[in-house]
Amino acid sequence: MKPFLLFASALLIAGCAMQSAPNSIPYVPASVTSPPPKAIDIGPDPIAQLPEELRSAIEQDKQPVLRHGITTIYPYDAHGQPAVNCQILRVTEIVLAPG
Repeated sequence: MKPFLLFASALLIAGCAMQSAPNSIPYVPASVTSPPPKAIDIGPDPIAQLPEELRSAIEQDKQPVLRHGITTIYPYDAHGQPAVNCQILRVTEIVLAPG
């Protein structure tokens, strides 16, 4: 039984020694894989195209809530919660600006 164990262990060790190392992945620096930043073409001033009421509201330090007829425009505030008036059997439409 002892010779069999020696033979089996020799085969096991020889099998481990015969295995080749896995192929290593070549190192590629990050600057090679990262594309250079693209220039952004903004074009004409987008605020200049807005109505005077909206332009003045945007240019103020604290932007007011604008009301025009049945439309209410709330300025963006990350920590604010605008009050939206809803009524039974009436339509309330919430439209978010693009982006």
